[in-house]
Amino acid sequence: NGILDAGDGKFQANGDYTMSGTKVIEGDIFVTGTLTINGNNSISGDVTALDINLIGGATITGDQTEEVVPPVTIPDIDLTPYYNEALKNGQVYNGNFTFTGASDWAPPGGIIRVNGDVNMNKTGKFIGTNIATGNINWQGSGEQVKVNDYPAVVSRDGDIKIGGDTDFHGLLYAKTGDFTKTGNGTVWGSIIANGTFTAGGGWDLIQYENSNPAPPGSPPPPGTGDSGEG
Repeated sequence: NGILDAGDGKFQANGDYTMSGTKVIEGDIFVTGTLTINGNNSISGDVTALDINLIGGATITGDQTEEVVPPVTIPDIDLTPYYNEALKNGQVYNGNFTFTGASDWAPPGGIIRVNGDVNMNKTGKFIGTNIATGNINWQGSGEQVKVNDYPAVVSRDGDIKIGGDTDFHGLLYAKTGDFTKTGNGTVWGSIIANGTFTAGGGWDLIQYENSNPAPPGSPPPPGTGDSGEG
């Protein structure tokens, strides 16, 4: 169950896209392969895909166009400034990292960097950015709070898997891997995954917000009034 709200953005699938359960997509969707919608699912925007299959009462209220959709290139975000900021503040961890318990955590500088896998199974707020070279498995309940315009969660070489009941704010970025989310909680921001995208559970997949990351040391956005490693 839940709502997938693209706002001013759009949904793009480089491959096939399948919806099941009970979800609503509010926005336009583009699929390079086959779009299959099962059951009580609906899309309120326009749909463009190579093939469109509606099964068991699924509906599309916008225009439907079957044509070739060019793939979108996954952006290659430079993670070096985030690594350097984490290193400066003593927040680089080597080896697999596990965090449990029931407390808030605000790492100095707003960034942790793990050279390995991350297992987050906690209750409370994580205030900042979590970047790992390996897999990120985030369970428990609570909230990830954005710091500056840093991304929310980044896996450089692995997969991102989210369960439990946690809200996220910002960009969730699986640079080369898969993205999976089950349980409850909402993503307020954007999701980019180079691999397979899987959604399940009773949650609002995304409430879209522009989440272009601004690394440490970058100038402030116009109009605010403020004058090695990858």
